[in-house]
Amino acid sequence: MNTYINHIKSILGITFCLLGYQYANTQNKKQEIAMSAASTISLISHNLNNGDAKNKTGYAFDLRHSYYVNDNWSIGLGVEFQAYKSSIDFKNLSGSYTTTDYDNESFEFRYAAQNYNESQKIGKVNIPLTVQYETTTGKYRFYALTGLKVGFTTSATYQTNIGTLSTSGYYPQYDTELFDPEFMGFGTFNNIKTTKQDLDTRIAWSTTLESGVKHYLNEKQAIYVGLFFDIGLNSIADSKQKVSKDEVVIYPSGTSPVVLQYNAVSNSEYSEKMKLSSFGLKIRYAFQGL
Repeated sequence: MNTYINHIKSILGITFCLLGYQYANTQNKKQEIAMSAASTISLISHNLNNGDAKNKTGYAFDLRHSYYVNDNWSIGLGVEFQAYKSSIDFKNLSGSYTTTDYDNESFEFRYAAQNYNESQKIGKVNIPLTVQYETTTGKYRFYALTGLKVGFTTSATYQTNIGTLSTSGYYPQYDTELFDPEFMGFGTFNNIKTTKQDLDTRIAWSTTLESGVKHYLNEKQAIYVGLFFDIGLNSIADSKQKVSKDEVVIYPSGTSPVVLQYNAVSNSEYSEKMKLSSFGLKIRYAFQGL
């Protein structure tokens, strides 16, 4: 996480330097400073092999500087924060794998979960580079823009909720399956809710499309109202951290009493890819220079 924060600080520093450089070198050109806020629907796609992913509302806000090449076309550079939320649901989830108990004795850990839910929250700082076209007549003008964004994680967490979890341990050397005691992690557990845990993610690349109406309040100020769609280009799941389907529920070997732990489904083989996309309504206030 500290590495990501250092990357973000560096990128923000470079971005603001570029904005300052762009501003200093466009004093004799038409330019625009804009601030926006957006209500979004998060589309965290997982390509799940099983289970259902649900999209939830998020939000975004940004600061952007645009340089006008002519009256119709402009190039923009900015910085944006965007929050994403989603959840994954499984009616039934099960698995088994070999591990060791507190006596260092090998056994097969088995589990079956009902009503398994994982909620995810991700915050990203995006650096958008855009090209915008707008018409030039009247107070109400059409605009459309497209561009590329690179996003850096500021926070990423997941939380696990399980209606019922049944666990057991099969010892093949004794041909015996234990369904208790609970201090060994065996039994039936209800209404499990974990604390928030860190979710490992990578840099996100996306394209952005936006279109709407630009209303001039006067010669120097304008309000934009438009719809946007950000399309994720790469999977942000950390492939180095990906676990098998059987290892969603973790049995901590060699401990007593046993406290079961839970891997993120999004970083398991249940999820083929994890892409960040979103769409929503954006309102932008802009004021123009020369």
